[in-house]
Amino acid sequence: MTGPAEGYLRQLRASLRTPPGETSRILAEAEDHLRESVAAGLAAGLTQTEAAEAAISSFGSVRAVVRAHQTRRGRAAGVLKRLAMAAWLTAGIVFTSVFALSLAMLVIGLVAPPPPDEGPPAPGQVAPLVVFCGLLGPVLLWSFFVNRRDLQRSSG
Repeated sequence: MTGPAEGYLRQLRASLRTPPGETSRILAEAEDHLRESVAAGLAAGLTQTEAAEAAISSFGSVRAVVRAHQTRRGRAAGVLKRLAMAAWLTAGIVFTSVFALSLAMLVIGLVAPPPPDEGPPAPGQVAPLVVFCGLLGPVLLWSFFVNRRDLQRSSG
């Protein structure tokens, strides 16, 4: 197979998380279906590319085929992955928010210092928190979005 169908099969092979024998069976079935559908499309007057795209569309997206062949263990791993991604995003948001609030406290403390016996902590007490959250929060958010983009590309 060549063109879009070959790319589809490559992506399907990379995305399947099944035993090797089952992966081979699924790929053979997909390839047979695609070949037959492309041949039917060509006989109906479609171009090679149009026939391949129609065949892929009728077979289903890579994501749909992978989900249809997922094992119970694979579904559990998917749930755990989504939970980990949610925790990762939450941590990035929390650290970035604490950074913003700490920075605001630091600026307010420098502009209008509170009386010595009351008020928010002194700027020297807040500065380590500002630095820590200012470094960690944006890094967590950036790495989350990079990882999410890579996961979306690999799963179709």
